[in-house]
Amino acid sequence: MALLDFENKTGKCNGTTETNNVVSAFVTPGTYKGIKFILGVPENKNHLDANNQPSPLNSTGMFWSWTSGFKFLKLDFETAETGSTGSAVHIGSANCTGSGSSSTCARINRIPVTLTPEGGFNPATQEIKIDIQALLNGTDLTANQYASLCMSGLTGITSTGCPIIFPNIGLDLNAGTPTTPTKTVFSIKAKINKNRPNKIFVRAFWRYNT
Repeated sequence: MALLDFENKTGKCNGTTETNNVVSAFVTPGTYKGIKFILGVPENKNHLDANNQPSPLNSTGMFWSWTSGFKFLKLDFETAETGSTGSAVHIGSANCTGSGSSSTCARINRIPVTLTPEGGFNPATQEIKIDIQALLNGTDLTANQYASLCMSGLTGITSTGCPIIFPNIGLDLNAGTPTTPTKTVFSIKAKINKNRPNKIFVRAFWRYNT
């Protein structure tokens, strides 16, 4: 399990100065059929106290107090229309009961991703891309800060964008179960620098191997 962190606490970013934009795993050189990962935290770890956990589960900025669980995906942004108020997409489990490792959630909202590009996946020359434009596709970014706002642990105006964003990334909004995504949010692309070490680069936020 790993946390990919692209903000550096500059400007209006309020996380940490440290960043992490690479998840690596050493593999035998060659071309593979594809790659699988899950965007989410395992249920038995999702509700542990972030203040008492080893990295990466000690990231309190990724913890949701009202669901007592982690945000699997946290995207905060501003546009000319949202102004300084900004907007956000936060996806995590919802409708949870219990506490700690015994907690269960009616809407799990973990996202399995399988990528099998034509010709296979070569970790030496290819990497994984997350397309924010595809994730937000269909939301009206010119309207106001609520049009694309999606807090999956809440209801009402704070989840206005969820009915559009969930299908884009491959989640059933009401059940919290995986569906076929309507947009290509995750894809394989050529590495910009092909001289990187032979590692697998996963550009997602929360991830653990299947």
